[in-house]
Amino acid sequence: MKLHHKDEIEKKFYFIVSDTLGLVSFSISGALIGLQADFNVFGVILLALITAVGGGVVRDILLNRVPFFLTSEFYGTVSLLVGLCLYLFARFDVSGYLPLMAVFIFGVVLRLLAYYKQWNLPKIG
Repeated sequence: MKLHHKDEIEKKFYFIVSDTLGLVSFSISGALIGLQADFNVFGVILLALITAVGGGVVRDILLNRVPFFLTSEFYGTVSLLVGLCLYLFARFDVSGYLPLMAVFIFGVVLRLLAYYKQWNLPKIG
């Protein structure tokens, strides 16, 4: 079996989709825990971000690589937006499976769109 180079694996369709599903799922779980703990907007968003990207950052650091979260185009931003959406839903008392699924679909579509359209945040300097 031939081992692929890191960059080849991270550009494969199945990797991108599974990574996206994980990112959005963990963002949602982190935000829901923050909401349950009665955190303010910044706490909910930060917990969504840390929960979503924390494992990947630790993995990349152990492999002596720059964390994917820091080099990828719209990766952390999706997590922040998912956390913000869930906070706003809770603030306006919108709950249930449909709003949660809407946030999930929004996050997945946004991440995949950002990846394939190569959207980037502005660079400083």
